[in-house]
Amino acid sequence: MKTNTKVGFYGRFFMFLIIGMLTATTLMTFDLITFYFFKYLIFIIKGANS
Repeated sequence: MKTNTKVGFYGRFFMFLIIGMLTATTLMTFDLITFYFFKYLIFIIKGANS
């Protein structure tokens, strides 16, 4: 069974693209969650200190 190299190349390229997009979206969401979590944490600490 010989596979077409062009199809294989494009298949790998699109797989890489989709995985990259999913990773970027996940990282961006995680980044936002972390950012708001730390903001909330600092808000609590400031509230407790005053």
